[in-house]
Amino acid sequence: MLNIGCGSTFHEDWVNVDIYSTSEHVIEMDIRKGIAFEDSSFDVVYSSHVLEHMSKNAAEELVKEMMRVLKPGGILRLVVPDLEAIITNYTKFKGQLENSQDSLTEANYDWTMIELYDQVLRTKPGGMMIPFLLNPELPNKDFIIQRFGWEAERILKPISDVLKQINNLKETKEDLLIFGAGSFGIKVDAIFRNNAISCSAFIDNDESKWGQKLNGKPICSLERINEKSLIIVCSSWWKEVSIQLTNKGMIEGEDFIIFDKTISLSPSEVNSNSSLKEDKLIKVYQYINKELGEEYEAIFKEAVFRNSGEIHKWMYDAFSLSRLMQKSGISVSKVCMANESNIPNFEEYNLDILDGKVRKPDSLFMEGYKCN
Repeated sequence: MLNIGCGSTFHEDWVNVDIYSTSEHVIEMDIRKGIAFEDSSFDVVYSSHVLEHMSKNAAEELVKEMMRVLKPGGILRLVVPDLEAIITNYTKFKGQLENSQDSLTEANYDWTMIELYDQVLRTKPGGMMIPFLLNPELPNKDFIIQRFGWEAERILKPISDVLKQINNLKETKEDLLIFGAGSFGIKVDAIFRNNAISCSAFIDNDESKWGQKLNGKPICSLERINEKSLIIVCSSWWKEVSIQLTNKGMIEGEDFIIFDKTISLSPSEVNSNSSLKEDKLIKVYQYINKELGEEYEAIFKEAVFRNSGEIHKWMYDAFSLSRLMQKSGISVSKVCMANESNIPNFEEYNLDILDGKVRKPDSLFMEGYKCN
């Protein structure tokens, strides 16, 4: 069984591939260049929320590759955002607002517009979704969780918890520091700015980063910390960092806060190539800023982001996805529920269902068999 573009959602009984590997159970593979397995190698091919990040033509080529490595009679299961569901919500909420305007319906309408456009047009990580979610008086939290399920809860809870802790400690802690001068720290810094919270510096254990700047803030060693400092740990290695800070006499919840404990990678699991690439990009940003200014730095960052794989390049409904599958050699395709599959014991693998909840309830789930 092959799981293509698995990210952090995989099962060790499957063959899992992604462009970067963060686990011994994930094979590093650039699927844009093809699937590096022999013809008819797998009984099942599964891919969730990958096709929409590719152009229409590139997605067609990828599905052809999926069919090539799938055995005759094998099962192809594809999961993508459901365009029809978004359009249905848009029409419903727009019609309701034309008859009677209320804040809840308006918030649902605004979120639906973000679902439709933001993931295509965004120019920074999280786009307009993160600022919307960070509204302390968010009126339609239940609707967003209904749409995005487990992932929405995973975003909302750590953000909400950390902001509350910062607010409770602001009288005794005046110097806010982010531990982790990487992509995780950059995203958290953006969250803080959206909430009018000022971070004064980044802390990092990597000596080569000391003295440089990130988002206009200095990157420092732990020597930067004083009794007025509150450290927000934004690292996949939060367990190791927590031990490091505790050994220096700091207390979790008083002197430091771990932003998200659901992410956990050991140093041996992190991809050294992606970390090296990230470090090189930071140096390029700094060079462009120095030579050409902030405007050109922003343009280059946007270009890098637009090609990072986060944005949506095409959308599918049941008709277009079924047509794509059948064009590639699927005999019969049908729409499924998240917990419905012809793949034996599919629910046990926790790919579309996690802890009894649909991982991505905004999705279209479709399965079919390869022609013999």
